[in-house]
Amino acid sequence: MQVGWTEAVGPLSGRSAWTVEAWVNPADLSVARVIYAEAAANGDALAIRLAPGAPGATRLEVGLRHAGALDWSGVTVASGTMAVGTWTHVAVAFEAGVRLDFAVNGETIASLATTGATTAPDVVPVTSRVARAGESANGAPFAGVIDEVRAWSVARTYVATDTTYAQKLLGSEPGLVLHYPMGVYAANGSDAKGLVLVDQSPSAITATLSGGVRWVASRAPVDRPATPLNVGLATVSDTGQSSTDRITNQTQVTVTGTGSPGSVITVAVDGVTSPYQGTVAPDGTFSVVAPASAGVRQVTAQAIGTTGLSSMKSATATFTVKTTGARVSSISRNPLVAGTPPSFTVTFDEAVWGVTNASFMPTAGAGILGTPTIQSVTGSGTTYVVALGVSGVSGNSVTLGVQLGATGATDVAGNAPAGLVPGVVPENFVVRQRQVVTDTSWQSPNGAVAAYASQVYWGNLLPQYPAGTTIIWAGADCTYCDRTFTKVLPNTGLITSLGITLTLDDYHWVYINDVDTDTSGTIWNRIYQHDLTSNAYLGGPGTTLRVDGYNFGGPAGFMASLAVASVEVP
Repeated sequence: MQVGWTEAVGPLSGRSAWTVEAWVNPADLSVARVIYAEAAANGDALAIRLAPGAPGATRLEVGLRHAGALDWSGVTVASGTMAVGTWTHVAVAFEAGVRLDFAVNGETIASLATTGATTAPDVVPVTSRVARAGESANGAPFAGVIDEVRAWSVARTYVATDTTYAQKLLGSEPGLVLHYPMGVYAANGSDAKGLVLVDQSPSAITATLSGGVRWVASRAPVDRPATPLNVGLATVSDTGQSSTDRITNQTQVTVTGTGSPGSVITVAVDGVTSPYQGTVAPDGTFSVVAPASAGVRQVTAQAIGTTGLSSMKSATATFTVKTTGARVSSISRNPLVAGTPPSFTVTFDEAVWGVTNASFMPTAGAGILGTPTIQSVTGSGTTYVVALGVSGVSGNSVTLGVQLGATGATDVAGNAPAGLVPGVVPENFVVRQRQVVTDTSWQSPNGAVAAYASQVYWGNLLPQYPAGTTIIWAGADCTYCDRTFTKVLPNTGLITSLGITLTLDDYHWVYINDVDTDTSGTIWNRIYQHDLTSNAYLGGPGTTLRVDGYNFGGPAGFMASLAVASVEVP
C-alpha cells in the first residue's frame, strides 16, 4: 500500500519519538519481508521488517538511513513465538537519545540504547509504504496478511499488563497519527475490497492499495473493546458557576465519555464499580449515573465487549463534590464618612456569586421606628460592601443580618450560602432621628432673636407645627428688611436625612454650611417642607443650617421645625 502522506515529510522520520505496530500473519519467513517503510528520494529513510534468524527463529529489525545507507538494528524472536500462518503482534518504539524497543505480543523483548546507528535518520522521506510490494535491497514484499497498522507520535511502552495492543481503537487516542483497521474495511460494505484505505486517525492519511493486494477475512485477535476516552463529569452534573470546572453539588453524578459502540461501560468512583454501567451508543458516546459523596473523587471507566473481553481502564478523571455552601465569616461596620451612606463589609469564607440587595436584611433594634433598607451592594468574590438606607428611621440601633438561602446567591458548586460562621456577631449602628422645634436658639448676626408677640394672623398655621413652635423675628414692623437665621444641627453622628418645615414672611432661601441648596419660598403664609437629605454638603457635627429671610413690610416672622436623622457608632 502506498501511503499518501499529506505533508512533505513522512509520518515518523521527522519525529524524535514514534511507534509502529501491526498484527501480522506471515506466509513466508525465508527472506526479509518489509512491514513498513518511509522512502526518501535516495532510498529508504526508515524500514521495519521481519527477517530470518537462527534456524527456526525470526528477527524483528528496523533500519534508519545514515550517510546514504540503512543502519539495521534488531532482535531475534524466540523460536516458536512467531510462525508462518500465525497471527503475531509486533511493535517498534523509538525515542531519540533514549531507547529503541522491540515488542512481540504486547511485551518488550529487547531495548537498545539509541546511539550510533540507532539515531534518527539524516534524510527526509517523501512517501511511506505499508507492507509494500517491489522491495529488493531492503527485503522482499510482505507475504501474508496484515491488520491493525498503527503509528504513534510517542514511544509507547509494552508490558504484560497492558492489553491495548489487542483492542480496538476509537481513532482519537492521544498521539495516534496513523490507523488502518483493515478488518473493519473488509466488512463495512463501503470500502471493502476497494483500492482506497482511509486513515481512521485525526491525520486522515489516505492509502492506495497496489501491487496485487487482495482482501481476505481477518482473524487477527483484536477483539477487545477500545479503552474509554474523554471520561469525566457530564456538563449536566457540573453545577455552579462553570460547567467545566469539575465541581458539583450533586451526590448522584453523570459520567460521560467515548468507547466502542455496543460495549458495556462500567464506571468506578474511587475504585467502587458495581452496579454503575451503561451501553455505548452507536455514535460512540456513553452516559452512566453513579453516586459520589462529598470530597475529591476519582473516576475511571472500563469497557466489556460482546466477546466478554474487557478493555484497559481509562485514564483517571478527578472531580469535586461540594455539598455545603459558603458562610459569612465576618460582618463589620465601616467608618462613617460624610456624604456616604453608612455601610457594612461582609466577608465570606469562600467566593460567592449572585449576591444582591435581597441577600441581606437590616434588623432594627429596640425602639426603632420605621424600616431600615438596603441601599446598595457592591463587591465580588469573598467581600461585599452593603450600604444602608436609614432615612425616616428613628430609634437606637440597626444590625445587618443575612438571608442568603433563597436569593440566588451560590458558591462555586451551586450551593446556597449556609449562614454565619459560629461566633460571628455583626456590629451595628445607632440611628437617631430628632424633631427639633424653633426657638430662640436660632442665631442671627444682624439682630437679636426673640419670640414675636403677635401670632394672630398666623394662628391657622401653628397647629401644623410641633408643640412649642414659636414665631421669631425682631420688631413688630419691618419694611424692606432682611434677616439671617442659623442653627448648628443638634446631632453627634453622620447626618443621613434632614428635613425643614418653615414659614417666613415674606421670602426665604436655605443654605447648608453657607452653600445655597437651591431651596426657597415666596409666599408669606404658606407652609414649606424642604427635604435636604440629598444635599451633598450634609456632614457630621458642626453642620450649620442657614435661612435667609426678606420682608416687604408690616409684621415679619419666621417659624420652623427640623427633622434630623443621624447615624452613630455605638
